[in-house]
Amino acid sequence: MKRLLGTLFALLLLGACGDDKTSDGGGTPLPKPAGKYATVNKWMYSYMSQNYLWPDPLTTMKTDYSLDYQKFLQSLLDGVAAHTDAQGRPLNYDDGHWSGDQREYYYSYVDGPKPASRSAGDEVTETGLWLLQPVRISEAQIVFFIETVTPDSPASRAGLRRGDFITEVDGLMITDPTVKTLLDKCYYGPSVRLLPNRIVSGKVETLTEVTLSAETFTDPAIYRSTVVTVGDKRVGYLLYMGFESSYDEELISAFRMFRDNDIDELVVDLRYNGGGAVRSSTLLATLILGDAYKGETYCRMIYNATRMAALGQPGFYRIGDKSVPDGNGTYQPIADALSQALGLKRIYVICSGKTASASELLVNGLRGFDLEVRLVGTRTNGKNVGMEGSVDREIGGEKYTFMPITFYSENAKGFRDYSDGFEPDVTVADPAGYYLLPGDFATQDDDCFRMVSEWIETGVQPVFQTRVSRASVTPPLVARPLPDATVRPNRHSQGSLVFRE
Repeated sequence: MKRLLGTLFALLLLGACGDDKTSDGGGTPLPKPAGKYATVNKWMYSYMSQNYLWPDPLTTMKTDYSLDYQKFLQSLLDGVAAHTDAQGRPLNYDDGHWSGDQREYYYSYVDGPKPASRSAGDEVTETGLWLLQPVRISEAQIVFFIETVTPDSPASRAGLRRGDFITEVDGLMITDPTVKTLLDKCYYGPSVRLLPNRIVSGKVETLTEVTLSAETFTDPAIYRSTVVTVGDKRVGYLLYMGFESSYDEELISAFRMFRDNDIDELVVDLRYNGGGAVRSSTLLATLILGDAYKGETYCRMIYNATRMAALGQPGFYRIGDKSVPDGNGTYQPIADALSQALGLKRIYVICSGKTASASELLVNGLRGFDLEVRLVGTRTNGKNVGMEGSVDREIGGEKYTFMPITFYSENAKGFRDYSDGFEPDVTVADPAGYYLLPGDFATQDDDCFRMVSEWIETGVQPVFQTRVSRASVTPPLVARPLPDATVRPNRHSQGSLVFRE
């Protein structure tokens, strides 16, 4: 997480609070908490009791500092969840992703004693096949469909692309017992032989076997920026994988290219973007909106009641304003972005369940100015909260990353109630459990972009229909995704992150 680690350190100097006492009040020293992770746990407790978005229950909560640090954080989050809000829900309902009445996971997390999950802009050692979807095409055969290939990686240099599918790995057919092992090898190598196939003119063609060797390369935040023609319109397309500040200058350059080509419409593809830096989200909004909104509030950070009383106001991110509640208090690229801004009144966003946090902040923030944001894809994640925390903090000779939820994200209208995600205007979903064969990005073979193109060309909101021709190629290829979750590299930032430098 080299680029991100270079920009972050501890958010605040943490003081003692809650039940983290040194004496019993009568002068008798209390015993130091036992356990390997006691110091780490005390640090997390102290931080959360000041900055967690729902800190009140922590002050009366019994704590066991001897626990493993992951279990200790879980005990704090569960302890807060045992209290209810005015709606009868767990008090920290918005800290986590829910499926019905079940919380699937908390957003707040701690990693250690090693670097946390990677983000766009980091160095990785892989083959470049970032997203593979295992699907069953017959009772006996499983294949890996390629959803995403990292630019300038071994996989991209080998000519593999989105929409290809792999039928053999190291000369072996893919079976239920070997799915996860072979997926892991496809991602990480160190060397792997693959038999790719491609749909050409409605027919499946087997390509020449390729050998991929894992290499160390930089995973970019921007996978594609281009201008395509749709009808009589010039359409800018941005495939943006993570709000990574080290790529903000490249983001500004992409919009310079859009300006030079005098685009009529803009498509921002966030279907794989799980979030990242709030300041980068503000910069992107500035590039879209321009001078007409300079100085207007894009995002209000609403903290817990104690912090709000102490600060006297929320944290503000404003369009084109370099002053931010972030880092050293200024971020010049936001102001620089105004010179390349498009001044649009409408954009199209391709979204999915992986679209979260700083990506959803973009949708909500732009709608706060009544800009028309047309969503195509599936419902977004629903993360209306953000994180301030500490990355790679050294404790006892080991490094830990701690990112608890510390603020709500509101737009200029004060709206923040999107914890269930944003519903797309045009839903593009797998029909009856079948897997839609992916086509290359920014082409008519990609179903989401095809729907956007139809909307742009006709001016009428389309209704998605599966193209039978892509599900009925020769030989027949009826694909069902495997029901269980499968491994994939975790490269990109997760969250609306605020940096303290």
